[in-house]
Amino acid sequence: MWAVLAAAFVSALIYEFLTPVFSDDFSYMLDVEKAERFTDVFGQELVQYLNWTGRSVSHIMLRIYLYIFGMNRAVFNIIASLVFVLLAYLCFILAGATRRDDPASRADGRVSDPVILLTGVLLLWMCAVKPSQTIFWMTGAFNYLFTTVIILGFFVLYKRGTAKARAVLPVIAFVSGWCNENTSGAAVLFALIMLVLPYIEERFHLESGAEKKYPPVALRAAVLFAVSAGFMMQLLSPGNRKRVSLMEQRHTGLLLYAGRFLKIMDSVRALFLPLFLICLFLLILCIHQQKRLSDADFRNALLYLLLFFATSFCLVLAPDPQERTYFGAGIFLIIATLQAFSMVRWDTAWALALRDTAVAALTIVFIFAWCENAGNLARLYREENSRYARLEAARDTEEIAIPMMPEEFDNRYTMAYETDVGESWQDFPNMQLSMYYRIPVIVGVPYLEYEEGMVP
Repeated sequence: MWAVLAAAFVSALIYEFLTPVFSDDFSYMLDVEKAERFTDVFGQELVQYLNWTGRSVSHIMLRIYLYIFGMNRAVFNIIASLVFVLLAYLCFILAGATRRDDPASRADGRVSDPVILLTGVLLLWMCAVKPSQTIFWMTGAFNYLFTTVIILGFFVLYKRGTAKARAVLPVIAFVSGWCNENTSGAAVLFALIMLVLPYIEERFHLESGAEKKYPPVALRAAVLFAVSAGFMMQLLSPGNRKRVSLMEQRHTGLLLYAGRFLKIMDSVRALFLPLFLICLFLLILCIHQQKRLSDADFRNALLYLLLFFATSFCLVLAPDPQERTYFGAGIFLIIATLQAFSMVRWDTAWALALRDTAVAALTIVFIFAWCENAGNLARLYREENSRYARLEAARDTEEIAIPMMPEEFDNRYTMAYETDVGESWQDFPNMQLSMYYRIPVIVGVPYLEYEEGMVP
């Protein structure tokens, strides 16, 4: 167990240290630099709440970090790597892991806990949506990685916390509801299901699972109210309304939502189809092994599958969701897959060989891909830092040309190409750098042309 967690931490830490600052990191740093005292960052966030977005929990965390540490990523890299490990462990806990490495479980052919945890870490690395933007980019990590961990922590505290720990549930619920509008809706649905689930289990005489005891009904109702209040604080912010009003929509009415639904179907297919089919296969295998709704683990897998679909298709309400907004949905699908994987009885030699070969193959593929992409990230890190050094040396001048990123090092773990400067000084990444370095005109030159001295 500890070896898997340590490997997850080190692998994430290296990638974090090979990721420079990007895009909105500069914009937020410029804003935070204007704060004369610590409390000013809260005033800045209130302005953003009123004028741009209601996602205040994530942005307060970001502003506090920038106020204390500035653009130095070193501390962030360690914190983000620890949070990544915590995300993997929370997925493992929520997948119903209950120390199955005892002799009785091994005799039953069920997967041991270290194997479930390893599989979860591998799935996070290989299936997490847009890790370049949701895990390794500083601003993106505060918006997606950190907030998702808060929401999953809320789930774990609700289902497995002691009576004393559960006393703070309404507070954690309120914060979870205010984390991220793309994922916090799942926290509301979770609290609603948990409110009524004990009555359903009692009515149909269903097994209650490892949690054994739910919080009292008054506390469950208070939690639902708190998480809904946090979600509404976020959703109804004046900034959200202003931002949505600036977005142009080609269609209106039913046609508008039909178009959005089809886009979501496309995104779900592109991002999740292989993992969803694996999850479906494992669930069908569990059914053939006599798992039914009466089994708490089976219901747990269906719960996270429901949260996956709800989180994905609720984006029909968003004007133009980017791929990274599916990050939380992907995490719920990973939990459902791990839960299904842990339920299967691999009780024949052929089944055991198939399972162990699949996990070993996944590990080997990941190691090769990790090493290749680490090399690519190192090359891009060198190029980015070289550009930043040129810009720092030219600070407060009138104009500068800098090289664009070389094309051959692109991979799913970097934002270097999505936020690369363009050949026009009016491109958004160029203007962000212009404001930070106080250089009115920054233009990008294709890398090979810059190296050959063809600079305008």
